Amino acid sequence: MITESLPGKTETDIRLREAYAKASLCLTDEQLRTLMLYNLCEHDYKQMQEIAEVSVSALRKRISRIKAKLKAITNINMGVTFTRKVETPEINDVLYQFFRSFKKNLEENTLHKMYKYFSSVDLEEYHESIDLKKVKGYELDKFDEEYHVIIVYLNSKDVKEAFEFKFTIKNNSLKVTIPPRKKKITVSYTKGSPLYKAIMKLRDLYPPDPEGRMTIPKELLDRLIKKYRNETDNPETV
Repeated sequence: MITESLPGKTETDIRLREAYAKASLCLTDEQLRTLMLYNLCEHDYKQMQEIAEVSVSALRKRISRIKAKLKAITNINMGVTFTRKVETPEINDVLYQFFRSFKKNLEENTLHKMYKYFSSVDLEEYHESIDLKKVKGYELDKFDEEYHVIIVYLNSKDVKEAFEFKFTIKNNSLKVTIPPRKKKITVSYTKGSPLYKAIMKLRDLYPPDPEGRMTIPKELLDRLIKKYRNETDNPETV
């Protein structure tokens, strides 16, 4: 059983087992076979290599991606809707492909070629000016079947800016539902810093609204910013 290693007595444990079991249904046939072999071989990669005739490094990478996918989908099934906890390797891959294509077509003024991602109406009406030099990171939220992503990037002057958009994923293909638009970076902080941790705790108490906007009371946020005002590296948006 895939879920045998999970706890299973409290109500939360039962919900976790059920969420994990549902997540396993989202694996491809190849991923499921790899995971079954991993369990049958009791996590022994050398034994897996002998059976599958695949290198240990390749097997480790496959198992790592499978675990990340199961963790992300389990979090979604448990009601978690924010940050990298809902990011599967597949979502990371399609976002990377989108960022690369978006940057290239912005530079060449050929956004009309991105019909794979945008509707024809959005392409015709899209006039946002985004000076994208390099993506620095992103924050991902999920609401029902729609994802909201905020991207922090460097412009051609090496100044950090941000844009956001919404999308859905179907058959590992990204489809933009709300086109990219600039977003003001309202708070600067170093990821993992005391300010970052304080804001993440407040986000648990004040989760983003359905549009992905922050709901932390301004007076609380101002108090935190004042306390940690010297933290200016690696801006993130909240």
